[in-house]
Amino acid sequence: MRKTFATLSILILALSIFCSGCKKKTPANNEPSTPPAPIEFTIDNYVYQVNDDGVSATLTECIDLQYLSGDVNIPETVSHDGKEYTVTVIGDGAFGNCWQELGSLNLPNTIIKIGDYAFYGCGLTGSLNLPSSLTYIGENAFSGCHNITGSLYIPDSVTFLGNNAFNSCFSLNGTLHISRNLTTINEGAFAFCDQLMGTLYIPKSVTVIGDFAFDYCYGFTSYLEIPESVTYIGLAAFSNCKKLSGVVSLATEAPTLRGDVFPYNTYTTLTVPCNCSYQYEHSPWILYFENIVEDCDTSSRHIDRSEVEKSLN
Repeated sequence: MRKTFATLSILILALSIFCSGCKKKTPANNEPSTPPAPIEFTIDNYVYQVNDDGVSATLTECIDLQYLSGDVNIPETVSHDGKEYTVTVIGDGAFGNCWQELGSLNLPNTIIKIGDYAFYGCGLTGSLNLPSSLTYIGENAFSGCHNITGSLYIPDSVTFLGNNAFNSCFSLNGTLHISRNLTTINEGAFAFCDQLMGTLYIPKSVTVIGDFAFDYCYGFTSYLEIPESVTYIGLAAFSNCKKLSGVVSLATEAPTLRGDVFPYNTYTTLTVPCNCSYQYEHSPWILYFENIVEDCDTSSRHIDRSEVEKSLN
């Protein structure tokens, strides 16, 4: 009996040692679960989705676009199930392909992002007032909005401007202000905005000007002054800008050109900084200008940038 008890004790001890190294199976209720579906709701023909922060919302869609009429008024806040959300984003394609004639677009000063194709081809009329809260304008966001008139003021809060953002807004007939915190003017951003007028002012923050960025913008006058910050200019970026008086580049190192940047223009002279003509004469720039001259009079500028910037504050 004593021998049997001893044997049983040894077996129990061995079993406990063996099981102590066994990995416990994760209970079913501790397994990763599928994240809950985003909260969506509809108010006044607009569909909203609550953002990840739980306190703001994106306007994702306008239901029955073909019946939309009058002014487009985006609310500052919306309420759902007793909770209020701040509207911060106009989602991709929310009003896209709304071709019928509408009124003005009224955006609250809570909008930080306008998504890709958000108002593509939309029949908006009147002037476009972009809020100072805005930081992001997506690809083709306002492309084809050919009934918008007046000046185009892109607030300095904007740090991203997508490809073709304002392409073919050819009823814009005022001046253009580009955000002074924008580093890239992307492809076709203002192409075919042919009634924009006055001085084309490229901010000192810009380093890249994309392909066809200002193609067919033949309403701009005065000199085109390219700031020292620009390192790359894309294909046909300033094609058909026929009313410009000439081109001034402030960069001491000739910016990279992708193909013919200045086709179908009448000016033939490029002005560069003092002692920098050699840099341009031994670069592709020489292929597009008959004359490259140096401006060594620092007190005389084609565009007084300090005065322009002061007037924009």
